[in-house]
Formats: sequence, structure tokens, C-alpha cells
Amino acid sequence: MKFIERNGVIGWDLFVPAKPTDNNAALIEHEGKIYNRVQSDLFVGFQPMEIHKTRPYLTWCGEKIPLELWHKTLRFFAWSYDTTRSETQVRLYYNKSTRTWKVWAFPQEADTGMSAREISGDAHNAQFAQHIGPGFMPLVTVHHHCAAPAFQSGTDRANEQDQDGLHITVGNMGRETYELHSRVYYHKTEYGAALGDWFDVPIPEVAENIRHLLRPDWKTNLVERTLVIAPPKSEWEDFPPEWKANLIKVNRYVGKYGGAGGFQAGGLQSTAAGDFVWGEHDDWSRRLDDDGGKIQALHYPAGKASAGNQQARVPTYGERLTAACDAVVSTASVYNIEADELLECLESCDAPIVEALEEIVEYDVQVSDVIRTLKHRSTK
Repeated sequence: MKFIERNGVIGWDLFVPAKPTDNNAALIEHEGKIYNRVQSDLFVGFQPMEIHKTRPYLTWCGEKIPLELWHKTLRFFAWSYDTTRSETQVRLYYNKSTRTWKVWAFPQEADTGMSAREISGDAHNAQFAQHIGPGFMPLVTVHHHCAAPAFQSGTDRANEQDQDGLHITVGNMGRETYELHSRVYYHKTEYGAALGDWFDVPIPEVAENIRHLLRPDWKTNLVERTLVIAPPKSEWEDFPPEWKANLIKVNRYVGKYGGAGGFQAGGLQSTAAGDFVWGEHDDWSRRLDDDGGKIQALHYPAGKASAGNQQARVPTYGERLTAACDAVVSTASVYNIEADELLECLESCDAPIVEALEEIVEYDVQVSDVIRTLKHRSTK
């Protein structure tokens, strides 16, 4: 195992696997103490090791990502969000031998709201062979959260922990400045991401007489400020045209709540009893079934309708707000979080309840309204 040390913390190189045996282990544990391997003219064995209680780090040591690949990604996100109002994603691949990067947006489900999913199959494989090629390993994923803040949802966490590398969520789409949430996974362990280690952002020279005035992390802040700048609209379509065709419209479940009053989210509707039925995401009409009274969704070409159909009532903002609050509380209960803690997490967009924000976005209500409603409930 190849060890490196920084600020009193021991870590290892990203591409050196750590699978020691009992005979050649670099570290061992005995009776609650950690020992490291030593070898000298007189002794070979293990000695107690000083342990610093701090967050572990993992530093990227490969070639940095060219800024143009990042700009291409943000252009695609800006265009796709403006067009579909749904999440989209890209992948970046790295070649260790040539120390080069490539980026591609593969076929993926579109018009799905707060979710993004690639579509595997022949088209994916053919595009990988044509645009990526042999020798490249998947090492970075990037997706956006539409107009919501950038955070790592529970779905993101589950998907990323088995994919070694950097994972970035872009938030606040539609604004002049975006928001980023980044993390690194290696061997199912999550690490903080120093984006300055990953992206090739030019760092200006600083005069000797003013260096002492700068914060220690000024370079990191400069990199992150550069990466969140939204592209101008005139450049939104400056990315491979195949990426547009790779947005495949599908029918998908985009709502989660079927409580009192029912709700409608995307192309999915429910009755007050919580019965779900399917429809198209954009162009559909509804009728009441004769025997069950369930709301059903029927697709008609644009400009046409079915005569005699009764239109189901559209949920009010108050009903959607109630549904969103119930969904957030349900999510919180999974983590056994009290109401007060839940409100603090929502207000700070902190883990582990940040995935509740996905619920809120789906009901098209304001986060601030959800917080006020939950606070009102807690005082009753």
C-alpha cells in the first residue's frame, strides 16, 4: 500500500488498492490500538501509532479536467433544463495512459422531473465505442437538480457509493450563478472533494507584498467561483448535437403521495384513496371511470379532446402543500429525526434530510412554505 501524509492525516493514492494480508499489513489493530509496520536494522514488526481525530481526505493525483469540458456540460444542462424542466446528466472518462479526459451525455430518460437515469443498451454501447473508446474509465458523474439547491439525495448516495470517483450535483438552474455539491467515493467510502485538484482553472499570480492578506483557501474559492458561472444563452447549444437526441421521453412515476385529497404530479394522478394511474407527462386529459370513480389519464394528440369526458379537479396550492409536508415528515421518520431537527435540516439544506427537498419540488410548492407549515404543526 502506498501511503501519503498531509496535515497529520494518513491517506493513500487513488489508484493503489489496499488489500494487505496479516503478514504484510501496513496497519493492524490490537486491543483498541492502531499499529503501523516498522523495519530497522534491529527490529521488524509493529509499533503504536498516533491517531489524529479528523476527517480523512483523498487527493486526486491525475491530470486535471480541461475547463472546456465543464463549460460544455453546463451548456447542455442550461439548454436541457430550459427545454424539459427535468434533470439531465453527463459522464467524464479518464485515460491513465494518455492522461486525457472525455465527456459524453449518453441516452437517458427525459421529462422525468427530479430524476435522471441513463438508458443502457445498443445505443449506449455504440456511442461509447465511437465517442469515448478503449482505455477510458468512468471517473466523474455530473447531474443537475433543476431549480432546487445542490445537494446529495438518498438516491444519489445509493448510486454513487459503488462508483469510484468524483460526483457533482449542480443546483439553482435558471440563475446567473449555479450552486455545486461535490463528493468523492472510493471503495464505498465518501470523501470531501477539493475541486481545485480536479479542474484546470487558471490561477493568477499574486504579488509577494499582498499574499499575507489572502485566506489559505483562496485558490479553492477561486476555482469554485469559476465553476458556478452560468453560460450565456447564446452558447447554450454549443455541445454535441447527439446529446439532444439522447434525451428519450418516457412515462415514469414522478409523484409519491396518495393521501387525503389526492394530487397530480407530472403525468401521474391519484384519487383521495391513493389510487395511482398513468398518463403522458405533457399532453393528457382525464375522466372519471364509471364503476370505480378513479381518476384516469388518457393521452390525446395536441389540440384534440374526448367528448363527454369529465375533467378531474386540479389540486389547490394548499392541498399540494399539505401533501409535500406529509411526504417530508415521512422521509424524516425513516431517519428517526425529530420535528425540530427536521426543520433545522431543511433550513440549512443539511444531510441526511436534504433528500426531502426532492419531495417538495415535485409538488411545486415553496420550501419556505413547507417550513412555516411544519413549524405551525409543531406548535399545535
